[in-house]
Amino acid sequence: MLTGSSMFSGHNSQGGASPDRTAQSIVPRPYPPPSGGPHDALPLATKDVSGGPSVIATIPVGYGPSGADYDAAKGQILVPNFGSDTVSVINDSTNTVVSVIPVGACPYATAYDAAKGRVFVTNWCSNNVSVISDQTDRVTATIPVGSLPIQATYDAAMGEIFVTNQNSSTVSVISGATDTVVATVPVGSDPSGAAYDPAKGEVFVTNRGMTPGSVSVIKDTTDTVAANISVGDYPWGAVYDAATGEVYIANEVSNSVSVVSEATNSVVATISVGSNPDGVAYDAGQGEILVMDWGSDAVSVVNDTSNTVVATVPVGQQPYGAAYDPSKGEVFVTNYDSRTVSVLAFPFNVTFATDPPTCGSIILNGTNYTNGQSVRLFAGSYGLSAKACAGYTLQSLAGVGSVVVSSTLATVSGAGGITATFAKNSTSASAGFLGSSADAGYFVLGGIVAIVAAAIVAMVLLHRRGSIPKRTPPVSSQRGESPPSRPS
Repeated sequence: MLTGSSMFSGHNSQGGASPDRTAQSIVPRPYPPPSGGPHDALPLATKDVSGGPSVIATIPVGYGPSGADYDAAKGQILVPNFGSDTVSVINDSTNTVVSVIPVGACPYATAYDAAKGRVFVTNWCSNNVSVISDQTDRVTATIPVGSLPIQATYDAAMGEIFVTNQNSSTVSVISGATDTVVATVPVGSDPSGAAYDPAKGEVFVTNRGMTPGSVSVIKDTTDTVAANISVGDYPWGAVYDAATGEVYIANEVSNSVSVVSEATNSVVATISVGSNPDGVAYDAGQGEILVMDWGSDAVSVVNDTSNTVVATVPVGQQPYGAAYDPSKGEVFVTNYDSRTVSVLAFPFNVTFATDPPTCGSIILNGTNYTNGQSVRLFAGSYGLSAKACAGYTLQSLAGVGSVVVSSTLATVSGAGGITATFAKNSTSASAGFLGSSADAGYFVLGGIVAIVAAAIVAMVLLHRRGSIPKRTPPVSSQRGESPPSRPS
């Protein structure tokens, strides 16, 4: 096996043209190459039922994927394949590999330089670092460093890359401007993981060879060690949590995570996780730390407020490194022995509302939801319609928060809701219960017309039946005689 986090350890070799990838690692636990051949069946995506993230996609990559990093400018995930001497480039919109880049021998981890659009890849067997342009997906420079370079982290304030050298017990500091090593910092034995703290301008380096394990804190303005912190056994991955100002350290043998306060440089909590935790990643959107449990084939999800495990998610075999993609709210996990990357996503809470509250329902992908109900949905588009109650008609559908709706579709990109408004139908009745004053006017006019028509009909019928008496002409007042009779 191999351990990792975007910060890992590898098969033993001192470099050279043909590195021995089957030899035992420099650490006590042996790390053979990935088992099986490149065409073994890939694991299916699994769903988590604990309320945590779920695997929404599984992406085949190279042989022995180890670290992972996110390229914000391109919307891509970069995965070094330890056994293939390549870097797989994954498009985060399609979750497919769009490029494969040859690099040095045994590439282990990556660090993304946002200022220059470049990726620095540690080549464990070549004792150097490959520099890749994200515009061309080609290696533009190769930088010699110490023995067995394993992890790298980018310091944005200094424009420098810090590389841990396992066999040299040092950290090489590379200038992003000149692509040369500008400093070499002695640290503890077997340095492995590294995490940059932008708030303090410090780099936290895990030293696996120390007993107990330790973390060296390097000040980036002086390139000197400012503190040493005791943690668990075989500390491996490290990640900085900007929300809490803490650094999370995965302790491989202790099966735990040490939480280090940047303010005091001391351990403030210890969290039990799965078997052989190696890589760690910070999900800023959820406020959670994801721990790659190498020996458990799972990811432990730690809430950074309570410092407790809130979910355990099965992934591929021997999860190693991880990268958080803030644009998608997803975490990409490298599975070393499966030769895959698992894409983890958190579902979002979507609440339904109807107006009036007791009327009708909202239909999402064929399922009816009434007022006050909610469901957890992954980012994506869903079929949408609504059903009105008796006497009402749908007037409008509206999205709330991170839910955008049309007449037939709801697109979810975060938490939010959907509201359906129903209007009461118009009816024919008196002004007190008609739909409008206009309706009342028409009703009154119609009534008058009906009454007049009925009177005319009645008079005609009576006349035909002889029921109407004949009118007697009035007597003439002038002549005192009656007018002549009409001819018969």
